[in-house]
Amino acid sequence: MSTTIAQVARYAGVSPSTVSYVLTGNRPISEATRTRVEAAIRDLKYRPHAGARSLRSSRTNVIGLVVPFHRPHDVSALPFIGAIAAASYAKGFNVLLLTADRGAAEIDRVVRSAMVDSLIVLQINLHDDRMEVLTDLDRPVALIGIPDDTHGLPCIDFDFHGAAALCVAHLADLGHRSVAYLGQPQLMYDRGTAYVQRALEGAREAAERHDMSWSTQPCEATRAATDRAIRDALVRQPDLTSVMVFNEPALPHVLESLASSGKRIPEDISVVSIANEAALTGTRPAVSGVSIPAEELGTAAAEMVLSAPAGPSPDTEPVLLPPIFVRRDSDMPLGS
Repeated sequence: MSTTIAQVARYAGVSPSTVSYVLTGNRPISEATRTRVEAAIRDLKYRPHAGARSLRSSRTNVIGLVVPFHRPHDVSALPFIGAIAAASYAKGFNVLLLTADRGAAEIDRVVRSAMVDSLIVLQINLHDDRMEVLTDLDRPVALIGIPDDTHGLPCIDFDFHGAAALCVAHLADLGHRSVAYLGQPQLMYDRGTAYVQRALEGAREAAERHDMSWSTQPCEATRAATDRAIRDALVRQPDLTSVMVFNEPALPHVLESLASSGKRIPEDISVVSIANEAALTGTRPAVSGVSIPAEELGTAAAEMVLSAPAGPSPDTEPVLLPPIFVRRDSDMPLGS
């Protein structure tokens, strides 16, 4: 197995980014540190590829965007992709989209082939087995999503825990004492997708805090699946008066399923959701809830990766964008 930049850094007693600076010349390094790093490179027989040896003269001006597509026809990532592409274009960079779900091996292959200058990674898991490879890269990396251990990599995300709690608390403030949570497909929970798990925790904690009757179930984004989910929720909670949806592609189907079950929105049942704003406002009725700031997240991630040094930094703190709840036409006080 070939020596990694992280191993060189440990051997020399410096950070991986310092090794990267010695290789690229992107920042001044003291002579003593440079000598120590160069000795470590020789002792460990580290062989950086051409891109790593001279990024300044061999830049591709390409950002790799890792967005594994786990679900067919799921377009919820498109606003992120568009924002990242626009921000990158403004800085003279192209974007290489990597959608295959091949994990660390695919990332390592793309970087070692010197196809990209940097990486932005979406769909982060709580216990993400890609972190070790991402930490070892001699390229700047930014994550949209926050794993349990960031390994010092720069991360930005939306506060999904807070957003879900805000939605449930709003229903409680309207007098609702029961809520059904319709979440992502089971695959997303099985993978430990960070934002999915945190939203579920936030909603559950808020329901318990407000002493609300609570049920939850994963849901595929099909009309047949939402019909089953609504039917099951009404069986579990005959007194159900509110539904929270965190599954953007399924949201229109949920509204249709409620209508077909004889539930008027919002007279009989209130609905809130976390989704992109276009999904919340594009339904009838327009759905109250929290909009995901996808464009803001994508733009910030692009700016982070274009200005970040290679390698992790122990001082890097994750950035969380706060949620804002907006009332529309799908909710009302209980008994009104």
